[in-house]
Amino acid sequence: MQPYIKETSISKVSDLLLVKLELLDIGKKQGWEDRKCYACKMVAESTEHIISCSDVYELVGGHDIKWNTDLMNNHIHLMGIFFLLKKYIRIRSNN
Repeated sequence: MQPYIKETSISKVSDLLLVKLELLDIGKKQGWEDRKCYACKMVAESTEHIISCSDVYELVGGHDIKWNTDLMNNHIHLMGIFFLLKKYIRIRSNN
């Protein structure tokens, strides 16, 4: 069992898995081959881009998440990514 699963509550494991398995509605992972970032409109939408895009940072009102491959098994880092992506998706969907 992965450490990020052992270190979090069972109710949050599904959120972490959505991030790890890239099952959220982000870019080509969900069938949108040409979907561009909603904020900058220039780069293909991906989890890594959303986290590092300065336009997304402004769109969501700031965040303290940085792309760090070494932390992709850390439950706190994964939850931060989950909440950032959900906020981005909500803003994109409402506009």
